[in-house]
Amino acid sequence: MTIVATRQLGLGPAFAAAAGLAAAVGVGRFVYTPLLPIMVDAGRLDAHGGALVAAANYAGYLLGAVALARRPEWNGRNTFRLAAIALIASDLLMALPAPPAVPAALRFVAGLASAALFIGCAAIAARHENRRRAAGIVFSGVGAGIAAAGLLVLLTQHVLSWQALWLVSAAVTAALLAPTRRLDIRPGVRRGTGARTGAGAEPLDGDPADTAGRCTLSRPVDARIPPRVAAESTACRAGHDEVAERRARHDALTAPRMEHGELTARRARHGEVTARRTRQDELTARRAGQDELTACQAEQDHLTACRPGRTWRALRVSYLLEGLGYIVIGTFLVAAVAGPGRQAEGTLVWILVGSAAAPSTVLWGAAARRWSATRMLVLALILQAVSAALLAVSSGTAAALVSAVLFGATFMGIVMLAMEIGDDLADGPAAATLTAGYGVGQMLGPLVVAPVLGSGYTAAFGIATAILLAAAAAALVVHRAYVSIEA
Repeated sequence: MTIVATRQLGLGPAFAAAAGLAAAVGVGRFVYTPLLPIMVDAGRLDAHGGALVAAANYAGYLLGAVALARRPEWNGRNTFRLAAIALIASDLLMALPAPPAVPAALRFVAGLASAALFIGCAAIAARHENRRRAAGIVFSGVGAGIAAAGLLVLLTQHVLSWQALWLVSAAVTAALLAPTRRLDIRPGVRRGTGARTGAGAEPLDGDPADTAGRCTLSRPVDARIPPRVAAESTACRAGHDEVAERRARHDALTAPRMEHGELTARRARHGEVTARRTRQDELTARRAGQDELTACQAEQDHLTACRPGRTWRALRVSYLLEGLGYIVIGTFLVAAVAGPGRQAEGTLVWILVGSAAAPSTVLWGAAARRWSATRMLVLALILQAVSAALLAVSSGTAAALVSAVLFGATFMGIVMLAMEIGDDLADGPAAATLTAGYGVGQMLGPLVVAPVLGSGYTAAFGIATAILLAAAAAALVVHRAYVSIEA
C-alpha cells in the first residue's frame, strides 16, 4: 500500500499538468475549430475573417514560443499564472460583439498564453523521475481537451448561442487550470550553461593518474629491482704460506661444490632477468590500457560534442515540418467533412480526433520504452502522412474517419517524442526551442496551401502529405545518429 501511495503522489504533478494542457491547448486554443462554423452561420464572422482570426492565434503562439526560447528565464511561476488569467479572459471577451479585429487580437493573446502554458507543463514531464510515464500522462491532456471541447459544442450548439458557448468554454478552461496552481514552474536556463562532462572525471580505481591523465609510478622500474650481490666471505689474505697452502688444498677439494654454487647463482640471475622482463611487460600493458582508455574517452567526448549539433538540427527541422504539415490537417479536416447540413458530422470527426489523441501519448510512451523514441517518431510521422494522403485521395466519410483516428493518434505522440529526444540532445531546455519551430510551421502551413485552395482541399492535403514525409526523413536522420551513438 505504501508503494502505491508513493506512485500516486509522484504522478500528481503530471495529472495537474495534463489538466493544464487540456485547458491551454485542447479547450482554450482548439475550441475555436468547432465554434467557427457556428459563428459563421450566425453572421459573426465570414470565412475570410475566420481565417484571419485563426492566423492571429498561430502568430501569438509563435511569438510566445520564440520569446521563451530566447529568454527561458522568463518562464517562471508568475508568467505561468499571468498566462492562465490571460487565456480565461480572452475566452470570456470573445463573447462580446465587436469588429473582426477584436476577436483577432483576443485569439492572438490566447495563442501567446497557450505557448507559455504549454512550455511550463511540458517542463513538468521533462523533470519527472519517470519521464516517459509522466510525459504520456501530461500530453494526453491535449487530446482530452480537444474531445471535451468538441463534445461541449456538439451537445449545446442547438441550445446555446455562440456567445454562451464562449462563456462556457471560459468556465471549463478556468476549472481545468485550477490544479496547475501548485505546479513547480521553474525558470529555464539558456543553452551553453550545462555542466561539463569528461574533463574532470576521476581515474579508475587501481589506476593512479596524474593531472594529465597519464599513469605514473613512484620510482623507476630499475630502481625497484635490487642488484644481485655475491655473499661469499673469504678468510684473511695476509698470513703465512701454510695458511695459503691449506687454503689451496681446501679450494681444490671444494671445486666441484663451487661449480655447483656458480650454476645455482647463474640460474638465480636468469630468474632475475626474467622477472624484470615480466615487470616491464606488465608496465607496457598498463600503459597500453591507459592509452586505450584515453582513446575511448576521446571518442565519447567526440560523440557527446556531435549529438547537440547535426542531430539536434535534424530534429528541429523535422519538428518544424511537422508543425507545417499537421496544421493543414488540423485546420481543414472539419471543413472538408462538414458541408451544408453536415455540421454535426464535422464536430463528430473533431471529437474522434481528440478521443484518439487522449490515450495516444501513453501508448507511444510504452512503445518508445520498448523500441526507442527515435524509431517511434519516424513511425508516427509516416502514419500522419498516411492520414493526410487519405484525405487527398478520397472525400468519403470512411476515409475521413480513418484519417481522423490516425491524425489524433499521432500528432500529440509526435510532440511528446520530440520533446523527449530534444531533452537528450539540447544543452538546455528543449521545449521552448522546439515549440518555436513548431509555431513557425503552423504559421507557414495555411500560407503554403492557400494558393491551391479552390473548390476543395485535395491539393492542400497532398502538399501536407509531402511535407510530413520530409519530416519523417529528417527524423530518420535523428534515429540513425542515435543508433550509431548507442553502438
